Amino acid sequence: MSERWQQWMPFHIDRFRGSPDVQAMHPIARCGYIYLLTAQWQSSTCTLPRDSEDLSALSGLGDELWEKYGPKILRKFGTDAQGNICNLVLIEEWKEAKRIFEARQSSARRTNTARSPSRSPSRSPSRPADTITLTGTSTLTETKTNTLALTSDDVPAENPKKRTKTSEAKTRHSSFKAALESYWKSKNGVVEMPWGPAEGRNLEMWLRESPNTTIEQFTGFLRNRFRSDVNHSERPSRWIGNITNFASGPIDKYGKPKETQSHPLSPRIDVIAEIRARNAAAQAEVEAAHG
Repeated sequence: MSERWQQWMPFHIDRFRGSPDVQAMHPIARCGYIYLLTAQWQSSTCTLPRDSEDLSALSGLGDELWEKYGPKILRKFGTDAQGNICNLVLIEEWKEAKRIFEARQSSARRTNTARSPSRSPSRSPSRPADTITLTGTSTLTETKTNTLALTSDDVPAENPKKRTKTSEAKTRHSSFKAALESYWKSKNGVVEMPWGPAEGRNLEMWLRESPNTTIEQFTGFLRNRFRSDVNHSERPSRWIGNITNFASGPIDKYGKPKETQSHPLSPRIDVIAEIRARNAAAQAEVEAAHG
C-alpha cells in the first residue's frame, strides 16, 4: 500500500519532453515508461521488481508489447546497490519527498503533544479538597469513608484508536484478495495462486478507481468469470484491472457475452468466497487495531 505522500510525484515536463531518449521512443513505449516511473514512486523502496512478467504488468503493456518495447524502456533505468531496478534520478527525488513528509509529520506530532493536556490525575484548586479530577474522564468524589463514587473499572479508556483511511483500505484490500483466492482455488485446486508486487499494485489501483464496488459485487464478477471461456490459471495481475468485463455475465472465448445456465457449484463458490472475504476483513481490522 502506498503512503499518502506517494499519491503525487514531481513531473518535470521540459526535462521529459526534451529528452532525446524519450523522443526516440514509440508513443506506446513512452506510456509504458511513465507507468513504470509511477509504479517505482509508489513502491516501499522506490524500486521495481526484476521479473519480466511483473514489469510487463506494471508498464501496462502486456507481454507482447513489453517484449517489443521493454528493452528500450529499461535503458532509462539502472540498478541500486542491491541490484534492484530503479530510475536513479527519480529515487533521489523520492528520498527528498519522503524526508520532507516525515519531517512535517514529526513536527505535527510535537505540536500536538505540546497542546495536549496532562493525562495524570491532578487536584483542582477550584474544587473541594475531597474531589479529584481525571482529565478526559469522570469526576471522582472521595466520600467521608475514604471510598470513591466510581472505581477504575468504571472509567472509560482514553483516546480509543480510531479507524483510519489507511486501515480501511487495508481491510478492503484483504477482503477482495480473499475473494480472488477463493475463485483461484475453485479452478486450480491445490496450485498456489501467484501473488507478487504486480498483483498487489493492480488490485490496489483497481480498488482506488472503484471505491463504491462492494465485496458482493466483486464476488459476482468472479462468479461470472468462473463460468466464462477464459484461462483460469492465468496470474491475477493480467486480468484484475479488467474484472468488470464480467459485470453483466460470463463471456465466451471471443470476449462476447454468452448465454449459459447457472453452474451447479456457483452457490457454493459464492458462499465460500464471501466467508473467506469476511474472515480476511475481520483479521485485517484486528491487525489494524493493534498495529
